[in-house]
Amino acid sequence: MDAIRTLKQIESENRLATPEEQKVLSKFVGWGGLSQAFDEGNAGWSKEYAELKELLSDEEYSAARATVNNAFYTSPEIAMCMNSALVQFGFRGGNVLEPS
Repeated sequence: MDAIRTLKQIESENRLATPEEQKVLSKFVGWGGLSQAFDEGNAGWSKEYAELKELLSDEEYSAARATVNNAFYTSPEIAMCMNSALVQFGFRGGNVLEPS
């Protein structure tokens, strides 16, 4: 939830993320970890459910909810192709922030 709040703030201020904000954003691992927050009837996740409904537009909420079961998956073929392209562009290793 921290990453979502952070992203929304950055977007509302129309600016780039600070290094500290980048650290927060990098910890977002996808909607799968928040799948229970999309269940309106789950009392244990009611706070997160309400926050998601407040932070996200109806369109964003629907898109996020639709991906909770598979948003985390990238096929090995795609990952290998992306790695090959990065190497061809001169990337030789280091930290990479993968958007979820």
